[in-house]
Amino acid sequence: MRGLLRSLDDVERWALEWAGRSPPGHDAPPANELQVGPSLAPVPRGWHDRSADADVLAAYFARPLRPPLPEDPLARTPTLLDQVFGPLFGGADGSGGRYFSDRVQRGLIRPDATRLQRLDDLVPGSRRAFEAELSGMDVGWFYDALDFTNPWFARLYLWRAQDPDFEDAGWDGLLAPSTVTTALTVAPALHEQRHAAYTVSAHDAEAFEGLIGQAAAFTVQPSLLVSPVGELDAVLYRVHAAAAAAGSPGKALEMVAVVSEMAPERQWAILSNAVAACRLARLLDLDTTVPTWWLRSVRQGMAARLDAADREWYCPLSGRRPALITVLTALDQVVVAKGEPNIFDEGVET
Repeated sequence: MRGLLRSLDDVERWALEWAGRSPPGHDAPPANELQVGPSLAPVPRGWHDRSADADVLAAYFARPLRPPLPEDPLARTPTLLDQVFGPLFGGADGSGGRYFSDRVQRGLIRPDATRLQRLDDLVPGSRRAFEAELSGMDVGWFYDALDFTNPWFARLYLWRAQDPDFEDAGWDGLLAPSTVTTALTVAPALHEQRHAAYTVSAHDAEAFEGLIGQAAAFTVQPSLLVSPVGELDAVLYRVHAAAAAAGSPGKALEMVAVVSEMAPERQWAILSNAVAACRLARLLDLDTTVPTWWLRSVRQGMAARLDAADREWYCPLSGRRPALITVLTALDQVVVAKGEPNIFDEGVET
């Protein structure tokens, strides 16, 4: 949905051109021919094949009192997709045409095949964005890290940071083989608890804060898995010192260097762990110094991979600023600006 929301600038321009009945255009250029700045791709051929849909979109964008598209893609929500495509896609029974936001509420991530093809004709590349996951991406864990509302669910991420290969017997019963890939996923019964009601004592919150620091320490120095117990304290001291001085040049370089040398699959997993730590700190109003530094360092360590992934995954029509980079930048910024409405708050669509 995020990729589709980013394409609404093109949809708006195509709709206005369609109102003047522009000649048939071409589909999006290949990914390796993406340009920098706003897309100049002509009205896609699919608009002529689906002229009735095109007329509806043209009528929407021609409305004189229509609110303008937010310039910041992160300010665009699935509700905006309902406003634009609502006349084309009805929602579930009783949802009043809120097709996209209804799916967010129910945790469904992709439209059915018929609607996907209809969308792809109108916004070339959107079907691929809905259907294709990046190779090696930590898919289920990553999206849950953005979404959970029960802090206890975050323990899975903090434990995984300290035991990334799930070698400890304590994982038995918590994980289940994926039905899609060979990767491990959270057991269904446990996964259902990610939004369950919870109670957290002051002692629990303090323990969570300690777990975040330990998880970050294992990211900085993976060899802690086989190091003497006392070495953890020394690494924890370095983590807290680096996080406290994160505004000074070079202070995050140790974790950045470690992450940059990791295999892609491990990088994605650590990114999910860091996102979950930030969300946990936000939910419990914990000190955000370490998790924010952790996320920023991981993002910097895999910046090249994120940039390449975004251009493959989210930007089929233009060379606009990659979506994942933008989202992750916002993630560590909103954690600092506590108290402001942001995507960590319950009820805000992600």
